[in-house]
Amino acid sequence: MLVEELNTEFQLLIGRAGLTWPTTAVAPAATVTISSNETLLIDTYQRALNPKTCTRILMGETTPRSLVGWMVKVVTLNNNWHQTQMMRGDHNSGPSKSSKNG
Repeated sequence: MLVEELNTEFQLLIGRAGLTWPTTAVAPAATVTISSNETLLIDTYQRALNPKTCTRILMGETTPRSLVGWMVKVVTLNNNWHQTQMMRGDHNSGPSKSSKNG
């Protein structure tokens, strides 16, 4: 599953489950207050990611503090990876399948 597909599917599943979409904006870690609902959604989203992608984000300089932040970070990493592969001329492999099942 592509990163964008994962994000769209995750958003749809939040709605189908009757959960509310988190309203936390992307902001510096020190200023974000996260609800328990959002914490659960972030944990579930992390489990849907490729373990290497999740680890890379967790070990980065700044870890997203909101679900939106996680989704943005995954898309950014994926885009950066593809750009690197384009520069190297390697188009066949990659993390565009960022879910475990993809």
